[in-house]
Amino acid sequence: MFSSMRASFSRATLTKTTSVCCCLCRSSGGGGKMTTRRRHRSLGTFCTNRRKTTTPFSVASDSSSSSSSSSSGGEETKYSLRDEKETKERTISATTKNMKTGVLNRVPNVAQSKDILLSGLKRSSRITHTSGLRVPLLKERNKSAKQLDGLTTALCKPLGEYVKGFPKIDRLHPFEKALLELTVDPETYAKTISEVDQARKSMLTMGKEYSSRAKNGKTEKETKAVREEGFKNMEARFVKSQAKFEKLKEMAKKLRRLPVAELETPTVAMVGAPNVGKSSLVRSVSSGGPEV
Repeated sequence: MFSSMRASFSRATLTKTTSVCCCLCRSSGGGGKMTTRRRHRSLGTFCTNRRKTTTPFSVASDSSSSSSSSSSGGEETKYSLRDEKETKERTISATTKNMKTGVLNRVPNVAQSKDILLSGLKRSSRITHTSGLRVPLLKERNKSAKQLDGLTTALCKPLGEYVKGFPKIDRLHPFEKALLELTVDPETYAKTISEVDQARKSMLTMGKEYSSRAKNGKTEKETKAVREEGFKNMEARFVKSQAKFEKLKEMAKKLRRLPVAELETPTVAMVGAPNVGKSSLVRSVSSGGPEV
C-alpha cells in the first residue's frame, strides 16, 4: 500500500511541503536522522496540520473512481435542476395566489375629453392674482402664471390618474389576463395607455414653459399676450390628442363590463350556441336569474 502511494507522490510536491511539516513528521523514525522525504514515506500520509495549510498530494486515480465521481456529479446536477424547477413552480404558485381578480372592473371611469377641456378652461380663467400686489406688471405676471398653471393642472391631472388606474398586464391574474386578450388586444391596451401618457407629458411641459415666460414678462401687454398664446396652444394640443382620450374611454367601458371570478366560490360555466335553452335551463334548476 505504501509503495503504491510513494509511487504517486512527486519529488517537487514533497520538497514544496517540507517547510510546514508538523512535529510528528520530524520526530518519526530514527530520532530525527531520517530525511524529510523518508519521514513522509514512513507515515504514508499527511498529518492534520499539513492538510489545512498545503495542497494535498496528487494521487493517480483509476477508471473506477473517475466513473463513480462522474456519475455522482450527474446525480447532483439532476437533483439541482429538479430543486430549481420545484422552487420556480412554488414561486409562480405563490405569486398567482396573491393576485386578486376584479382589477379590470375597477379601472377609472374616463370622462369625455370635451368635458375635461371645457371644465379646465372655465376654472383656470377665473383665477385672479394674489392679493396685496399693487404694481400692474406684477399683478399681470402673477395672474397669468397662476392661470396657466391652473389650466395645466386641470388638463393633465385627470389624465395622469387615468393612466395610473389601468393595471399592468404582467400583474393581472391569469383569468383576467385571458379576459383582456379576448376583449382588448394586449398591444392595443399598452399602446393606448402609453399614447395618453405621452400626450399628458407634452401638455405638462408646454404649460410649464408658458408659465415661466409669463412670470418673466417685461411688460404688462407682453405678459398678457403670453397667457393668451399659452391658452390657445394648449387647447389646440389637447384637441389634437382627443382621439386618443376617447379611445381610452371606450376601452375602459369594455373592461368595466367584464365578469369577475370569485376564486373561493365553486363556479360552473354553461357554454352553447345562441337560442339553445341555456337561460331556460338555469331558470328551471335554480332560483337565479341568468345574465345575458
